[in-house]
Amino acid sequence: MGTLLVLIGGLIGAGSGFKKSFVSCWILLINFSFSIYISVFLAPLAVTLLEIPGLTAGYKNAIAVAGIFLIVNFILQKITEQIIPNPDINFNLPPIAQIFSIAAGFLSGLMIAGILLYCFMQTPFVSGLSQKKELRATARNTMMGVVYTLNVFSFQSLSPEAEKELQAIRLIPKKKTASSGAQDEDDSQERSKPAENKPAEGSVKKDSTASSDQQPAKPAENKKTE
Repeated sequence: MGTLLVLIGGLIGAGSGFKKSFVSCWILLINFSFSIYISVFLAPLAVTLLEIPGLTAGYKNAIAVAGIFLIVNFILQKITEQIIPNPDINFNLPPIAQIFSIAAGFLSGLMIAGILLYCFMQTPFVSGLSQKKELRATARNTMMGVVYTLNVFSFQSLSPEAEKELQAIRLIPKKKTASSGAQDEDDSQERSKPAENKPAEGSVKKDSTASSDQQPAKPAENKKTE
């Protein structure tokens, strides 16, 4: 389901890229890439500043990532407008350039769909969805794919500190341990509730057996009195 939604976003982006020029499509792709990259690494810091009563951690993650993405993308657009004021001008490019324009639009659509899906999956409205794990995984893979790609081109890698920060905003799943097992973060509390009631049920059974053992003693006492 999540993969289908992201692909639909990519196809919409490819359709818009077919109508735009080669330069404008690639400017949009580069701006989106760096906007996601910067928002991902600045979001953990921004979350600590969102100390609003009643605001859950999921809303903080969504506001931080989406807010920084929009701000950075707006700044990058203003910078590129100063460098290339007319990107829609048709240069004398070979026909194959149209294919690259469509590809750039497709990738841009994937990014937009990924960040929208990530922000939606941080809200409590998804608690009843049966495919929430798959949707979260798709959003994570889409956004982290941008991060890993830029890291490869810039010869960088994620440090352990960066991984912990991205785990805090649910962009990287926490590593499985013997105590946590394969449980999801949001489902671990719900699954632990039935286990808490087991000792109470056991004590009820013990009390019932103890009372049943004491009942046969009454007829014997009545015979002695007779």
